[in-house]
Amino acid sequence: MEEFVLEAEQRKDLGSRAAALLRGEGKLPLNIYGHKEDNINLQVNYREFEKFFRAGHRILAVPEGGKKEHGVVREVQYNTYGSEILHVDLARVDLKESIVMNVPVETIGVAKGQSSGGTLDFNLKDVHVEGPAMSIPEKIEIQIAALEVGEDVRVRDLTLPADCK
Repeated sequence: MEEFVLEAEQRKDLGSRAAALLRGEGKLPLNIYGHKEDNINLQVNYREFEKFFRAGHRILAVPEGGKKEHGVVREVQYNTYGSEILHVDLARVDLKESIVMNVPVETIGVAKGQSSGGTLDFNLKDVHVEGPAMSIPEKIEIQIAALEVGEDVRVRDLTLPADCK
């Protein structure tokens, strides 16, 4: 997984009213917590975070107080219609520690069995992967072009980095 760095500023005013004013300025309220350290209230550029999140990235580096804080996206709060991000929580991580994340599974190609009248039954859209934070892939791709009717791909057949399971 690549490191994505997002510029952030310390958030001085807290509360729903202050957050609404931030969003009006094109900023997004963000909290970093965990590892027995103090919570940090930050604000980031809304569009930059949205690009990061929609691209499927989940580990974010935020320069704060002379050091880089790394966090995994734990919660994203949306507006009533689910169209706009209102607030983000990041859980602090050490890049060498082992964490568990859900990783999306994507198929590549069209199965031979589909061409001969079969259907593709794709039940598992994501899998739990455990490993060092920077070793966990952003997605797992499966080549399905050779699959015939009645054949399957199991979780044990997925290819992962050597230090992940």
